[in-house]
Amino acid sequence: MIKNLRMNMFRTYVASCLLLMCNAVFAQTFTVDGVNYEVLDGANRVQIKGTEGTPAGHWVIPASVTHEGTEYSVVAIADFAFAECYNVTGIEFPNTLERIGVEAFYNCSSLNFITFPTEHMEEIGARAFAKCSNLWAVELPKSVRNIGNDVFNNCYNLLSVVLPETVSGEISVGVFRGCSFLKWVTMPSYVTRNIPASIFEGCYNLEFLYFLNPVQK
Repeated sequence: MIKNLRMNMFRTYVASCLLLMCNAVFAQTFTVDGVNYEVLDGANRVQIKGTEGTPAGHWVIPASVTHEGTEYSVVAIADFAFAECYNVTGIEFPNTLERIGVEAFYNCSSLNFITFPTEHMEEIGARAFAKCSNLWAVELPKSVRNIGNDVFNNCYNLLSVVLPETVSGEISVGVFRGCSFLKWVTMPSYVTRNIPASIFEGCYNLEFLYFLNPVQK
């Protein structure tokens, strides 16, 4: 009997812990104006997880959002957040943004215009803009340091790209793979020492490759 009592108490304790954990998880997400947000690191910082409906047209990502009296800074677009949102035509990112996740805008086939933040953004995940077939020009801000593999894979109407000198390490594999109409690319100076074999795979119309001057320290 004592054994059964202890077992029941243990089960009740475990169930209570699981309930508290579930409540904590759900408390970290909320929706405002049809956009789903997730709180990061317990601070007043959020990332966009996706939307309630099917987004379309030109989107201006807010710098902040208020929920239940608390203001949160929008600092990231989560992995897959807008993947295959075929009707999104433009995106404007706020200066608070620090990261764009893996495949965040994958196969947004109508996307043709992006305004990147001028500061703070440091990371763009793998395949973040892959298969954005109507994207025609990209200039990444000087704050960007890390670019994932195949970021612009199969953006076949892309004509020009500027990668800043601040991008650190090696240029990732397949960044421009399948960009068959790409003509003009500006690259960091250090890339001359190590260009991945696949970076321009399928770029049959590439005419101009310009290397930036090294950053003066």
